[in-house]
Amino acid sequence: MAELCSFCQSITVADLRCSFCNLLWHALVDTCAEKSIETHLQGRVHGREDDADTAIRLRGEFHDWVKPVPENGIQNSLIWIFSGRSYEEGLEHGREIAPYPSCTMAISAMKTWVSRCQSHHSCGAGSDVNLPTRVIDLKPMDEGRNPLLFETAGQRGVYIALSYCWGDYQEFKITNSNYHEFRTNGIEHSKLAQTLKDAIQVTRLLGVRYIWIDAICIIQSIEGQSEIGNEDFNRECLRMQDYYGNSSLTILAGSASDCNHGFLEARRGGLQNALPSVPFEYTRHDGIKAGHIYAELYSSYQVGPLERRAWTLQEDILSPRLLIFGKDQMGYKCGMGEVWEDGTSNLAKWDGKGLFDISPRMILAVNTSITDGRARDRMLRQWYPMLQKYTRRQRSNPYDKLTAIAGIAQRAHQLIGGRYLFGLWETDIIRGLLWRSGWLPGDPDPPLPLNRVDAFKAPSWSWASTEGPIFCQYTTERQERTYLCSAKIRANFLSCCDGFDNHFDPIRGGVSLDSFRLRIRGTIKAVQCAVGTVLPLTDKRKRKTYYKCRDRMINLVPDELGNSCSTSPLGTIAVALTDTPIDHTEGYWCLRLITEEGLLLKHLKISEYKRVGVFLVSDIEWFDREKPEIIELL
Repeated sequence: MAELCSFCQSITVADLRCSFCNLLWHALVDTCAEKSIETHLQGRVHGREDDADTAIRLRGEFHDWVKPVPENGIQNSLIWIFSGRSYEEGLEHGREIAPYPSCTMAISAMKTWVSRCQSHHSCGAGSDVNLPTRVIDLKPMDEGRNPLLFETAGQRGVYIALSYCWGDYQEFKITNSNYHEFRTNGIEHSKLAQTLKDAIQVTRLLGVRYIWIDAICIIQSIEGQSEIGNEDFNRECLRMQDYYGNSSLTILAGSASDCNHGFLEARRGGLQNALPSVPFEYTRHDGIKAGHIYAELYSSYQVGPLERRAWTLQEDILSPRLLIFGKDQMGYKCGMGEVWEDGTSNLAKWDGKGLFDISPRMILAVNTSITDGRARDRMLRQWYPMLQKYTRRQRSNPYDKLTAIAGIAQRAHQLIGGRYLFGLWETDIIRGLLWRSGWLPGDPDPPLPLNRVDAFKAPSWSWASTEGPIFCQYTTERQERTYLCSAKIRANFLSCCDGFDNHFDPIRGGVSLDSFRLRIRGTIKAVQCAVGTVLPLTDKRKRKTYYKCRDRMINLVPDELGNSCSTSPLGTIAVALTDTPIDHTEGYWCLRLITEEGLLLKHLKISEYKRVGVFLVSDIEWFDREKPEIIELL
């Protein structure tokens, strides 16, 4: 309990002496009926079976508006005081956050969430599914018995999956040398990394027999083994959409930065523990004391280090239900929405057309028999922002570039259709080709540059050929109508990989790059790089994301006649943003894809080119003077 000075002890909600606190309290009272406040204080929340404590827990937050800093240098701010944080129901009954996830209070909360989801939600888990190739068998539920690696051979059942950070090195894992021992003698519990031990403990607490953990259930490569020579790894990694998608629940060990840290005994750090909640007595208008109002520090919904790992993005999105052990508190997400330990809830909204419009998880959860244009367009609008997130996450192995996102691609393909070509969709190839280096809020300033991948070969037109954060344009319905209508398109995709079926992991699959030649018909124009100040951009939406990468921007002028051929200021016919640094003394070529944008290319031989960047058109008339021709993009 917090210790209060004599003045603070005398403060009551009914007669606050601080004008600011009085203003905040009356704002809450004015918003919520007294009966509603009393109901919460008495622990009676209409329509809910809640295990929350009987206090409304007020939280104050500071938020910077997402807008440029004004000339005086002072940021606008907003302070919110409320009970819980419900996006649906106004006043939400708050909960006290447990000091650490393994305490009785936290265990009770996680069991309640899972039970309620199974019994009340349409997404309820519990039905038998095809088990993964291997699972860890925890039966009987006895702490004294070593878990056993179990080959399922098509057996059905219920299992939990784990999403976690490996860290620099996972010492205890399955390889060809210990595979037989794990199956016959079991897995020595004491040798497991702490995060794996914690996941097994949670699985047992929830009464589930099987758990799937990648380090134990997929045969891992050993030092000296070829990165693409591990057949079991290559095969199992393409089943992530099933392994996470069919799991009864996925445990997100968000607070653990590596597999040795664990997540159950991790105390919530920072000021939340250093400064306890402060109670204020609540007295009704008639003088009756009804309870206490607690003022306490805000607890974030940040998952933790797990959000920085590339592999865990698809593990999150593909899982129908998540039990989150986050940085400050636990949470639970399912197809109906989410709930957090502090009492915050958010029920998923339908858009009135029978499709979720909230996140890739919701769209992927829709009945995959829906194959009309609405489902396809909506999935694509989520695909490109998801790529931006993915390329900003970390991977320790460059060969995992497409592997770690293959599960999402497989599931998205059921709605998008067409072929998946090295990270791009054949049915949306023009938009897909316009990826570029760029800046998003939260990125370093200036943004990290792109680098071409040396570990393996990928076609230059694919974002998978680069390492670093990419930017994708045209992710809203309005932008699609404005920029990607047929009247705006200036190039036609002819073919790629004739006779080639979908391959969601061509890097590890060892597919020949000769199969990935894009044949395109469009206007191709020779240009030179011009030294000098970059021409100002007229498109406000692109100006900021381009200018953050100013070190890779360059003016382009006609190759054959120089400035005399152009009607644009300074003779510039386009402004380019290169993927990586280029030699400004060499000649390049512009392939316009839509009216205002296209690809900057380097000529290889005859009709073969490779991508080196993108460009914005400054002189449309100059580009319209030539007839289209067919090229091959490597």
